[in-house]
Amino acid sequence: MVHVYNCHPFSSQQIVQVEKEPGLVCCGGGAIFVVATGGCKVEAYNLEVEGCPLICRFSTMGAVRSIQHSKIGDYLVTIEEKNNATYLRAYTNWRYQAEEKARVGVRLLGHLLGGASVWGGVQMEIIEIPLSERPIAVSCCPVRGDLLVGSENTLVLFTLRQHNQQNLEENQENQSLQSSWPNTRQRCGQSQAQSSNSSQNLSVLDFERSVILHLPKFTPKQVALCETYVAVQGELEVLILKLDETSEPQTLEEPLDTNNAEYLEDQADFLVVPRHQELLGDRAKDCDIPVSIEKTGLEEGRQYALSYVLFRHFSPEFFQGCSMDEMQLHSLQLYPLFTGNQSVSPDEATCVFCFFSLPTTGYLYSLKGGVELLSAYQYPEKVLEAALTDHLLHVITKSALQCFTVRCAALAARIEDPYIDTTMKACPPSSLEVCALRMQLFIGLRSMCVYGRHVILLSAADAETPGETERGTQRRGLSRRWTVSSTKESRAAGHGWNLYVVDTVTPFTLYQEMVEYSQRYAETNPQAQSLRHLLSEAHLLLRAALLHASDEQQTGPGGPADHRTDRQVLEEALRENCAQLGDSFSRGGQKECHLALPYYRMSGLSLTEVMSRNRPFPGSPSSYGPGFLFYLKHFLLEDSEQTLSQEAADQVIDIFSQSEPVMLISVCTSPCMINVSPARTLQILQNLEDSVGVSVSLTITMATMMLRLGDLQQYTQLMERHAEMLLVYGFIEEPRLLLYGGCANQHRRVYPTALTRQMADSQPGLLVAAMVALHENSKVKLEEADHIFKEAADQVIDIFSQSEPVMLISVCTSPCMINVSPARTLQILQNLEDSVGVSVSLTITMATMMLRLGDLQQYTQLMERHAEMLLVYGFIEEPRLLLYGGCANQHRRVYPTALTRQMADSQPGLLVAAMVALHENSKVKLEEADHIFKELRCENSLQVDFWEAMLMASSNDAVIQELLFRLASVYIDRLTNTKSEKHTAPKRKSLKSADDLINSCSHYGALYPWLILLSPTDITSSQHLEALHKLQSLLCGPSLSVGSVVPLLERLSDETLWGFSLHLLCATRRGQYDRSIEKLLDRCPQAIIPYANHQLQEKNMALWWQKLLPELCDRTRVASDNSILLAALKETLVVVAMEMSPAEFLELIPDDGTASYFLPHLLTCSQRQVLA
Repeated sequence: MVHVYNCHPFSSQQIVQVEKEPGLVCCGGGAIFVVATGGCKVEAYNLEVEGCPLICRFSTMGAVRSIQHSKIGDYLVTIEEKNNATYLRAYTNWRYQAEEKARVGVRLLGHLLGGASVWGGVQMEIIEIPLSERPIAVSCCPVRGDLLVGSENTLVLFTLRQHNQQNLEENQENQSLQSSWPNTRQRCGQSQAQSSNSSQNLSVLDFERSVILHLPKFTPKQVALCETYVAVQGELEVLILKLDETSEPQTLEEPLDTNNAEYLEDQADFLVVPRHQELLGDRAKDCDIPVSIEKTGLEEGRQYALSYVLFRHFSPEFFQGCSMDEMQLHSLQLYPLFTGNQSVSPDEATCVFCFFSLPTTGYLYSLKGGVELLSAYQYPEKVLEAALTDHLLHVITKSALQCFTVRCAALAARIEDPYIDTTMKACPPSSLEVCALRMQLFIGLRSMCVYGRHVILLSAADAETPGETERGTQRRGLSRRWTVSSTKESRAAGHGWNLYVVDTVTPFTLYQEMVEYSQRYAETNPQAQSLRHLLSEAHLLLRAALLHASDEQQTGPGGPADHRTDRQVLEEALRENCAQLGDSFSRGGQKECHLALPYYRMSGLSLTEVMSRNRPFPGSPSSYGPGFLFYLKHFLLEDSEQTLSQEAADQVIDIFSQSEPVMLISVCTSPCMINVSPARTLQILQNLEDSVGVSVSLTITMATMMLRLGDLQQYTQLMERHAEMLLVYGFIEEPRLLLYGGCANQHRRVYPTALTRQMADSQPGLLVAAMVALHENSKVKLEEADHIFKEAADQVIDIFSQSEPVMLISVCTSPCMINVSPARTLQILQNLEDSVGVSVSLTITMATMMLRLGDLQQYTQLMERHAEMLLVYGFIEEPRLLLYGGCANQHRRVYPTALTRQMADSQPGLLVAAMVALHENSKVKLEEADHIFKELRCENSLQVDFWEAMLMASSNDAVIQELLFRLASVYIDRLTNTKSEKHTAPKRKSLKSADDLINSCSHYGALYPWLILLSPTDITSSQHLEALHKLQSLLCGPSLSVGSVVPLLERLSDETLWGFSLHLLCATRRGQYDRSIEKLLDRCPQAIIPYANHQLQEKNMALWWQKLLPELCDRTRVASDNSILLAALKETLVVVAMEMSPAEFLELIPDDGTASYFLPHLLTCSQRQVLA
């Protein structure tokens, strides 16, 4: 849907005095370029001066068929025809023809002119750009100045280069003129052509052929280029590609299938109408248009990665009411938009938009950050041409110029400001329906181009109806000032054609008119959708103006002071517009009422001002709109620095007592309600209690009002209504009853309320319990609670020493009491000990205070009062003596106390025992204990001792398996990194040796006897040997899952004897006895009999004669020194003779003539059977 508003987008009009009928017109660089019909001459007129005087004119080398201007480099590029041949040429330094200098240099691409012809003076240059195919379309990049040329089935990209005198002379000395220029992109603006004639400042433009794209199934009609985006348009389809430089080679597309080509040739007699297609992003590669990259040989190591961005194909039924000749796309444009806050690079556009149009519909897409269709423009009649700007879309028909609004600013604003679309800021959506503004009538419009706020129109009326032309001229009246030369108008009009320059109003002026226009809707229907839409349009106009003001402030010629003044005016208008949008959404429906909050915030209005704008309408069925209530709730729930007057605060209470009474408690605790009338509010709260019943938080709120009235008796009665634990829950539900500030603002401190100060005197135990509960429920940070108690910590100790001395230990271990005076607290604890007697937890607390005083001698004496096991019980009773945080909050880590750090150095065994006890009594999790040791930087020493101790104490199978895997990993890591430069070995001796663990922990098994023969002789490190024995003991134990550690053992080489022993243990534990016997005979045959005696028993006894005996027989025959093998063979035969019958033994005797060696054992076997 397109909204239509009768606003005036045009301000003035003038006619350019052109002598001959224009054939082609383009603009850029503050100039209009006119090519006469069929002529070979270009005339440039100054757009920035009233009357558009002639700047210069120069001849071209052929008849111009297409002309484009590049903002970067200030050059013209043309497609020309001469002698039935088509040429592509670029014209640089064209402005110097205004000085009537006839010197013109003509050169080929890449062949720079040298000597005095260039550096002796400035002259216009014509650069001949050779192409292998006839150029059809051309486009210049508005960001980099590069050149894109479209030929039949081919796109060629030329990169703009700038050369000054110095690098030109260096290149001439070192290489020939035909070599490629360095690959450095340098932006060159139009100011370079207007610089002084000093040879030191002169520069020469040139182009370098960068890449060639082949599109075998596509013939371009129009092309567009912006940064790395390449757009090509056919008759009914548009394809957008992205061409990025990369270090990786790009895979080229396969060539066109010849069979498919033959099939297409066979179907040439049929009219095939493809269906409508829209493919966005990665899906665009599914279009039937293959694209391949041809290397130019000038890449210098560069590669190009090609990706599809957008493909759109239209079928003819989309052109209803159009003839066959009119069924074509037109006005392809890639438009960059810059913002003041460039996130990537100041030379890279924040947004890139693509626009193309059908005769009846235009399409605007956003390309960066994901392809998205922003708007579809439905034209009231057939459009000939369209041009996109920051805030308007200009279109022409045969008889009118019309403007539509665009959504570029909505998208750019969201990229520039990440707070948009939050509760802080808002902006109308980019999907907002567009609107059409007042059209301006003309006769016989042919073409259009746009430069800034100037719209250049070429019209040509029919020669046989001059009267109609005059009537049309009289009918073209604008409500704004029109600048037309009266002396030359009749002569110009007599030609039957005109070249107009129509100036558009500034976005701010158009915004003002829209605001005036919106007053009509505001007076008749304040909640109308048209009013909201018009205000949103005005908002986007201001956004576009602010973006333009940011750009001008950086590069504009007017000076920063003027632009700051303009920006201040725009920002003030934006605030007023946000206030109007806030008013609209505050009274709207539930669907979009939440937008009142960010718009009111952006308006800068105070709460009192917003309330005055939202007073109920007389006779309105509802008092306040949902958007206003939403804004009011969020404002009051946040810690604002605004303070309402008593009148405004009472009005807020009245609003919520009527609309949402359940919110009254939260409203009363807001810091900005400090001036509310306590007596009046108390009465309203009592009425609420009568209607909804008694609640803890309501009671505390009423007690707060009593406290403000000075009625301590009623305050006490209200606070005694509920038990202390219920009051704590009430404070958890509404923390601002105790403190304000800091919760929503990370950089602000919290402050106690009057209720908090009263509780510090009368109910300190309740205050401490409430603060601990708030901390454990993440309602207050530790630093914030510390700030609350900083000045009252000693007072809290005194209060508990008088009221509840038994609570002193828990109070002293609270993290909130970190700033308590240790000397004073120690004295109070000693008095407590004199009165109640010695206790372990009290002793440890006193030792903690001694530690904070720095008296290590007294600390040691106190810690030695009790046996280690009693100290462990003391830590179980009060875990916060060792750690704080995390216990009640699942998402927070625990941290060690100062006592924990001291024990890690002086009593590590006690610390490990205490942590094990805390874990087994569910006071600390395994991960939390690990974090404690990491904080202590003992993860390679005490943490391993803790795991070993946990293995002895734990009965949980899951925990045991986790600990076994961790310990095996640590032992393997110690064995692996012994010789590494990285020091990973523990800094001290382990608390438990391997023998201690074997004797005290069932998960550590006794070492197998045959491992003694595999003991290493080359290990000098006791820690290395200790780790080896512990790992061997785990592998010999019953609990470790060998399969879980096999991947870890791959890090250990079996070249050493101790490494071989570990791999052999794993193979044995996994039942790989055959492989183990072979490896053991290879590496250490003297250990084979102890290994067999221990491992080959019971169900594995058959391996003596099935595996071991044959292996020994085979190896003994071929061994030169077989004394060890013979001894092993003899021991094996003794075992076999005891286990087998004579007949079975006889079958085992080899038939190689060595039977005599086996006869004594056969005799022994026979005698054993006879005796049996």
